[in-house]
Amino acid sequence: MQGSGACPPGFVCPKGTAVPRPTQKGSFAEHPGLKEATACLPGFYAPTIENRQCYECPPGTSCDIEGLFRAEECPPGTYRSSNDEDGYDCVPCSQGTWSKNWQLREKGECTRCPPGTVCPLDGMTNPCSFSDLPQPYEPIVNFKGIPALEYNFPSSARPPPFTIDECLALNTDSKHHFRDHEFFFGELIPPYIDILGRGPHFRPSDTHSLKYQSVAKCYKNSQPLGSYVYQRMASYYGPQFDIQTGFPQ
Repeated sequence: MQGSGACPPGFVCPKGTAVPRPTQKGSFAEHPGLKEATACLPGFYAPTIENRQCYECPPGTSCDIEGLFRAEECPPGTYRSSNDEDGYDCVPCSQGTWSKNWQLREKGECTRCPPGTVCPLDGMTNPCSFSDLPQPYEPIVNFKGIPALEYNFPSSARPPPFTIDECLALNTDSKHHFRDHEFFFGELIPPYIDILGRGPHFRPSDTHSLKYQSVAKCYKNSQPLGSYVYQRMASYYGPQFDIQTGFPQ
């Protein structure tokens, strides 16, 4: 049905229009009788057509340019409260804090760094990295007196194993305490032992006191407990704290 009159709100009527046209996503027409739609201003968005007004981007999202039809989620390491407090864009978490989560809605949702560690940059997404994680125990063999990874040799040409005394003697004089050792003699505790014979759980033992394996071996692990930063995080947040950066759903 066609007719004449003022174009209704939510529609535009350029010259010669027979039927009002709905405003497109990212624009609005608040008043009747408009020829053109207006793009949503920064800080606002319009997710549908036929818009009489745009909607303010909710906390945790960013609308830093005009004409948006979707509010962008604040990425990890940033937050945004509202247009009045933080402007239109996401704000980095301040030094001393970090965040792995998306869509933080205020500064207080940034996570404090553990005592004994520093977060020297704005917008940090993680105070530790993969290299800080605990490492697995790797079996080694005696290659002409040099410790070498067992799985680098085929079984038919594998060098002899280290004895318990030879293995423990590989630790330097500066590493008196067991927790500071890099070389260990004993067995791995199932599960989580991979096809290369590596695993995260170790039990010291001699060849006569085994519980889980048929053979005791010399293992190398330069970081069985993780780095100092990792240990601080585990102590402060708990050992089950997820340090991975996720993605918005």
